[in-house]
Amino acid sequence: MAQQLEYLNAAVAGKPAAICLAALDTKAALGAISDAQDNNIPIIGFDSGVPNAPEGAIKANASTNNSAAGALAATELFKLVKGKIENAKAPVRIGVLSQDWNGESVKSRTTGFVDKMVELVGKDNISIEGHDALKNEKDGAKLILDVGIPAEVKDVDAAAVASAILEKEDLIAVYGSNEFTANAIITANEGLEKIGKGKVIAVGFDAGKKQLDAVRSGLFAGSVTQDPVQIGYQAVKLAYQSAKGETVKDVDTGAKWYTAENMDNEDIKPCLYE
Repeated sequence: MAQQLEYLNAAVAGKPAAICLAALDTKAALGAISDAQDNNIPIIGFDSGVPNAPEGAIKANASTNNSAAGALAATELFKLVKGKIENAKAPVRIGVLSQDWNGESVKSRTTGFVDKMVELVGKDNISIEGHDALKNEKDGAKLILDVGIPAEVKDVDAAAVASAILEKEDLIAVYGSNEFTANAIITANEGLEKIGKGKVIAVGFDAGKKQLDAVRSGLFAGSVTQDPVQIGYQAVKLAYQSAKGETVKDVDTGAKWYTAENMDNEDIKPCLYE
């Protein structure tokens, strides 16, 4: 964080035409942001952006619509479990893991997933259980969405939450809303062997070596990735337009669904990090 602040102050002092910023700590950067405003230097937020920045300080953001990305995960998973839900003689369960309920991005990916699944299955057919954050229990529902959020953002806590969900006999699928929770599912499964081809269907979000290996091997049916190429491209484009005095607005840089079959495609591979 200190290094980013040093770079930001140096950038503002150089009086550039525009600045692209993904702030690690908006509060710490307020002085530099104010200096940029005083010098009419437009700032474009990208990726995580500049949350809680002073009004008007950030001209626009180039970032993923995390609610839409979570909905994409739900849409793709629903294609894989639709038959199991419709033909079930008793309620079936999908686990939904979120890293925490503080970060806006993971919260949006979780609520986006849940809201889309409710839309696809029907609100009268879903009971949302588990963590209190989204709880909305209903008797007689065909599908239970079991939301799990660890008490602390620690590997051991997340793996424990994942294990508790994986051990449930009515589980047909599980979703991890970022790399951290996807890895927690993988770790928990090492002692349970519940997910994979012909077993409980697992889907994730982001990438990282463990998750990429899981997708490639079939342990995960697929995952959603942001598009960092578009995030960078659109941020620079917005900065250029803003520097010219043009009015700019936020850009959704999109998300992609990747599987073992398409993860090496030209439009997917550059988005996946190890």
